[in-house]
Amino acid sequence: MPPSPNLCHARFMLRHRLLLASAMLFAGCGSDAVPTGGGRSVAPPTSSQVAIVRVTPLTAVITVGDTLPLRAATLDAAGTEFLGRVVTWSSESAAIATVSSSGLVRAIAPGAVRISALSEGRTGLASLTILAR
Repeated sequence: MPPSPNLCHARFMLRHRLLLASAMLFAGCGSDAVPTGGGRSVAPPTSSQVAIVRVTPLTAVITVGDTLPLRAATLDAAGTEFLGRVVTWSSESAAIATVSSSGLVRAIAPGAVRISALSEGRTGLASLTILAR
């Protein structure tokens, strides 16, 4: 007995969906450049470039006068950690908290502040809340 028209239609639709999904997947395979919004594109990082800077702790609450060591992990696109990559630390507001070149935060005044870690053009952030003593 030949297959029913409904079964033939279902098989056709399944093949059509698979073909469409494959076409959509391969359509994005042209250029790997990422638009920056400024009319130029930046190529995504290679496996030897930093793709992610992960700062820990991500958030913290400390008191004026206290210190908090932050750590920045530099990772490739697959999540493999690089060792020995240069990280530059900065504070959004040195009036609230300062950060040393090694990532040690010192709470200066009450408030909220973001601390950034920059490595090879990639930035990771930590958000801190500083409480009064």
